[in-house]
Amino acid sequence: MQKFLKNQLINQHLRKIEYKSIISRFLNKNHENKVQQINPFSPQQKQQNVFLSLLLDTELDERPKDLTEYNPRDRITLNVNEDIQIFLEDNKEISDLEKQRLQNIDKVLGTKTHFHEILPYEERLDSEHVMETKIINSIRKTSNTRPLEENSCLKYKKFYTIYEFSSVEDQKQDVFENEMNQKRIEYFTQIESVYTDMSLFKVGLMEEQMLQELKNRTQIQNIIPFYTKKFIYYNQDLDNVLNIFRVSNENFLNKPLSIKDLQKEEILSVLTKQEIINFLENYIEFDKRIEYLADELELQTVYYKNIIFNKNHDKIAFVFDIYNNNEEYICIVKDLKKNQLIQRIISNIHYQLAFDDFDNIYFVQKNDLKRYSTLSYLNLEDKNISIIQPIKILDEKNPNFQLQRNEQNQLYFKETYLKNAEFRQITCPYKPNNFLSYNMQQRINQTFYEIKYNKFNQENYVMENLEAISRDGINIPFTLVYNKQFVNSNSPCILYLNSNLEERTQYELNPVFISAFDRGAIICYPHMREWFI
Repeated sequence: MQKFLKNQLINQHLRKIEYKSIISRFLNKNHENKVQQINPFSPQQKQQNVFLSLLLDTELDERPKDLTEYNPRDRITLNVNEDIQIFLEDNKEISDLEKQRLQNIDKVLGTKTHFHEILPYEERLDSEHVMETKIINSIRKTSNTRPLEENSCLKYKKFYTIYEFSSVEDQKQDVFENEMNQKRIEYFTQIESVYTDMSLFKVGLMEEQMLQELKNRTQIQNIIPFYTKKFIYYNQDLDNVLNIFRVSNENFLNKPLSIKDLQKEEILSVLTKQEIINFLENYIEFDKRIEYLADELELQTVYYKNIIFNKNHDKIAFVFDIYNNNEEYICIVKDLKKNQLIQRIISNIHYQLAFDDFDNIYFVQKNDLKRYSTLSYLNLEDKNISIIQPIKILDEKNPNFQLQRNEQNQLYFKETYLKNAEFRQITCPYKPNNFLSYNMQQRINQTFYEIKYNKFNQENYVMENLEAISRDGINIPFTLVYNKQFVNSNSPCILYLNSNLEERTQYELNPVFISAFDRGAIICYPHMREWFI
């Protein structure tokens, strides 16, 4: 009886408050000034209250609807069909032109482009909950086998699905299922986050150590000497890395080079930065790229791409990349006997060059289509070296031909020989670079120079050639390189994608890879098996 009376009093009190709120809503002047305007696109505008319409401005109903004034991306609307219509009308012309362009490309290349339909606007509006729905569906399938830990649940915002429940029991059951699914989601995300954090923590420590050592090795790399049978080429000033010197290697056959132990009489200046800039200023009028290269050399943002010596070490070729990693190279040659640069700039070439025993320099040049099409040479002792044309040795019959393949889906030999016309560079992923000269008649070779690293034991580094089966059943070859002293089951594997059997320079061993090998890392070189156009 007491509970019944108590409920009656509460109901009367609520009705009294509701009555006061209704009276104040129509009589309070402040409330009349704060009447909210109704969205003209909302379907609620059709169901207007007669009394409220008297308080609103009548001009709103008289204005016509102009769909162009409203951007469906800048507002929240309840009428999705109008937004879809506006979106399709705005993008119809662009999509038609894009399809026509791709179809024209398909006719030329012989390919076929598949066009995917645009998702409806209501699905894109609900894109934030798509991932949540997928996780819930996947967890429901494995809910019987996945354990739950209530203490490990993270405090995420809980999302509840809104339904029209026929009874209170159905509502309780649905809320219970949402709570259980939320716990499963939290447990799943926590496990994934912990695994990711632990993996990144180990990698983060390794990155910090490698970054610090990389900075130190970068400074050392600028002064790493090139050992040859006669001389050692080096750089002794980190502020002017373009200045190159050389010294006889008679005193350093059994010990590393020490700049402090050198005397001034033993050092010979090969080339300086100011000497290069003064030489390039004479050719700025003929090529604007030379002016850009001179400015970059002044700022020391461009370095030597390659340095090639002849047999007697009296002529040295220096190769520069004009735009820094854009593969537009030029070459200048210095005659050390005359102690001056030869008055000729060789442009549009590959960075691999070669000398012979008759003062000839060999190089591969590009055509107008930026393809390496001719193998030529110049005689550096010619009096008219500044105006003579290079003598062609090999030339494509049709330099404008497209890539062709035979019945075995392999490229013809003429497609690959030009870029590797210089056969003296021997590179290996676990050995320093060696530059050799091989005599085909006498079957002997001569080492021009090789790169050496301090405390480097070649026997500790191993290379393995293996194969992996792809999804289409084809075996893909790949190469593994590692230091056998530090490899274990927890060693990380680095996938080095930019490797191709046709480009031997991809296997170059540098101090960065040595630092990774000495920490137990494994580097994998997958090899491309065909051309993709």
